[in-house]
Amino acid sequence: MDRSTVSRWATRFREGRVTINDDQRPGRPKTSTDERSVRLVADFLEQDRRATCEEISQATGISPTSVFRILTKDLQEKKLCPMGLSLLDC
Repeated sequence: MDRSTVSRWATRFREGRVTINDDQRPGRPKTSTDERSVRLVADFLEQDRRATCEEISQATGISPTSVFRILTKDLQEKKLCPMGLSLLDC
């Protein structure tokens, strides 16, 4: 354990803190995927099964990274090209 970390904790405890856990931070949560986003991607896929992540992103306003995460994790799509850019009818 780094000496500066222990020193920072000691200072926080002297100031009245009772835990070493970090405070909550404002901003977007790490996983910002919600049911609305999943539904948008699923609806788009019903219209065009061969759409790329970029095309879905532009149409839905969801980032390409989030689109890919929704496709692979939430919708469990298996037929993705190796680069993860488009759905294929293999």
